[in-house]
Amino acid sequence: MKRTKLILSFIAFILTILVFVQACKKGNSSDLSGTYEVSLDQTKQMPENGTSATLTLINVDDTRCPINANCVSAGYVLIKVKFRDKNGEQTIEICANDCLDKVLRKNTIVLNGVSYTLKLMEVSPFPDTSRPASTKKKATILITKA
Repeated sequence: MKRTKLILSFIAFILTILVFVQACKKGNSSDLSGTYEVSLDQTKQMPENGTSATLTLINVDDTRCPINANCVSAGYVLIKVKFRDKNGEQTIEICANDCLDKVLRKNTIVLNGVSYTLKLMEVSPFPDTSRPASTKKKATILITKA
């Protein structure tokens, strides 16, 4: 009888320790979902205050019809973004507007072992005939878990 109580006490002790260890595990703090605004040649931390991954806007090809202009087509904006995570670097292109099947409007990427969907929300400033084309572009990218 004493031996059974001792064994049951030992099992209860081990189970208690396992419960505490499981409860102390970190939550999923590496979720990179969010909206990121990044300027041309700028590197941004993902998440904003973390070091899980980075994104860099490396190119903007903006053929959208400028404000105050008459154009045959609406044009498109194509960006090239470089992502760096614990597994290395990946470069991806995202297109918006009249892409003519250049690139999908939504793309998926795997960062730190998690699949994400990327969507180009906006590129600013919008082309304008009264503004010089040398204005530095900014892209807003929506990243969600796939």
